[in-house]
Amino acid sequence: MTEDQIVGGAIPDEPDERDFVFGATKPFPFWIEFDIEMLLGFRATCKDQDEFFGEYGRAGWCVDRYLEIKKICKEKEIKPFKIPPKNQGTQMSCTGQASSQYLSVLNFIETGVWVEFSAHDIYAAINLGEGKGAKLRDAMNRCVDPGVATEELVPSYESFMTDHGLVRNPLSEHQVCQKPEETDEIKKIRKIMASKEYRTVTKQSTEMMDAVAWAIFEGFGCFFGVVGESNGTWMSEYPQPPKKNAWGHALYAGKCGIKNGKPYIEHINSWGNGTGIDGWQKLDATYFLTIVEGRNAVFNPWTLIDKKNESMTNSNVVIVKDANGSAVGAFIKFKDEAAVKPVCDTLGKEVPYNADGTINWSAFIENEASFKKPL
Repeated sequence: MTEDQIVGGAIPDEPDERDFVFGATKPFPFWIEFDIEMLLGFRATCKDQDEFFGEYGRAGWCVDRYLEIKKICKEKEIKPFKIPPKNQGTQMSCTGQASSQYLSVLNFIETGVWVEFSAHDIYAAINLGEGKGAKLRDAMNRCVDPGVATEELVPSYESFMTDHGLVRNPLSEHQVCQKPEETDEIKKIRKIMASKEYRTVTKQSTEMMDAVAWAIFEGFGCFFGVVGESNGTWMSEYPQPPKKNAWGHALYAGKCGIKNGKPYIEHINSWGNGTGIDGWQKLDATYFLTIVEGRNAVFNPWTLIDKKNESMTNSNVVIVKDANGSAVGAFIKFKDEAAVKPVCDTLGKEVPYNADGTINWSAFIENEASFKKPL
């Protein structure tokens, strides 16, 4: 694909008071360099989710556990799992492409196996007409109810073998707008693979960037749209913000970090592996701050919750500060009081208890040099 062949297809959603909102109120620690491919590589070595999440389970997922996994991967030389980039060709199906990519990641976290979900199955149900794209909320709703079939059952490509291996050519826009035949097998797979719910990120500008990063961390990804134009940068590692609203494009983001002193959100595009670096591209704060024709250049971020996750929120993030200053030292989530003691021991802090043996959270608030109470 070349830049003059770029197609979008993401239509912004209007606000809806019925949407669940993803809570993210604090700056994200971009220094941890969150990488979903590294996490999936580690997950592939685990016998189940319990081993992956560690002692405190899914509800105790926190930065501390992520850094522990990162250390294990380095020490044991565990290779990251490379997510295969999708290629939508001339389709306007980016909403289906990005959301199905997200489902594959969540399924991998749950099962340890990569299963490709069908962009076709999503887009055929939500498109606004041939060549007109689709709305992001509709894609999220489809992931929850009725769920999404696998690529094997509802192909998005015409696949055939050659002397050089398997070739997959994207279906045409007309073909992916056609709904598949509703077989019992497709209905069963959709039900099995359905996500629990979705939540919207409502922050703006740089606050949105932090919230998107938290969504990536908490929900192992974020599904969002961008306003773009073919300005000569959209096949590169760092696409630049547009000066006009030429098209809307949906993306799955699964990484975030800091490069050259600047934080970034990293997404995998659906324009093939020739885009960016192996399909991955970075958006820095400039993109999040850009307003184009009255609209944020980054719009409608959503995060999905897998079927078994009951607690996706960072509302119980606590910030550990250095006693001699205001700089953030680490982000740690306490899901229960049992988690407090080992962290305090590690940091050389004394746990304040009430007479009945419960944690004295007021003491934590008064001693901000040590902790803040979970929000």
